[in-house]
Amino acid sequence: MWRRQPGAKELAAVCPTQPFPLGYSFPSEGFVQASIEKHFAALGFIQSKEAHADYYGKHPDTGEEWFVEAKGKTSDVGLDFRTGLGQLLQGMKEPNRKYAIAIPDIPQFIAQCNRVSERVRELLQIHWLIVGEDGVVRVVCWRANEVTRMAKAVRA
Repeated sequence: MWRRQPGAKELAAVCPTQPFPLGYSFPSEGFVQASIEKHFAALGFIQSKEAHADYYGKHPDTGEEWFVEAKGKTSDVGLDFRTGLGQLLQGMKEPNRKYAIAIPDIPQFIAQCNRVSERVRELLQIHWLIVGEDGVVRVVCWRANEVTRMAKAVRA
């Protein structure tokens, strides 16, 4: 289903307190950040700055918690991705939280996801939140091997 990509002004309104030097267009971190905030808000999550993360939210009814580091395309995607993993690892303090890295759906980031072994993802229970150009967030559970299949489709 095709959806209009949100404009920079619309996305900036979602993240008014966080300036993003590279802006709010896909595939920037500002776009990814705004998209995940909208995604979780639509699911009923309440965002909080309680945890040191790009996004931390808790669902008021279920108690489900998400701790997310967001990354966007820069001149060094690999370095940024590894920085995000380190930030995520340092924030892993609660065993019942769901931990994720949010990334734009571009081949460079998919390749970085594929470099993280299934064993590591399973041990750490890391999810990928893959943000499309339309702002839709796809959750790839740590149990799934979906990223590898998707990367093959991107190369085809």
